[in-house]
Amino acid sequence: MTTLAEQWMAEGQAKGVAEGEARGEARGMRRTLERLLQLKFKAEADEALTARLAAADEAQLTQWTERVLDAQTLAEVFR
Repeated sequence: MTTLAEQWMAEGQAKGVAEGEARGEARGMRRTLERLLQLKFKAEADEALTARLAAADEAQLTQWTERVLDAQTLAEVFR
C-alpha cells in the first residue's frame, strides 16, 4: 500500500517525464525544420528565425515543416 505522499511523488515524476519528452520532441522538430530551411533556402538561423521557431507550438512547427516540401520561398513556409 502506498502513502498519499508516494502517490503525489509518482504523479509528479510521471508529469515531469511527460513534460521533458514533449520539450525534447519540440526541440527536435525545431532543429529539423531549421535544417530543412537551411538546406532548401540557404536560410541562416538569425535571431528572428530562431525566435519564431522557439515561440511556435507543435502544431505550427508541423505545419511549417510540411510546407517546406512545396514552398518555393522562405516566405511561403511562414505564410
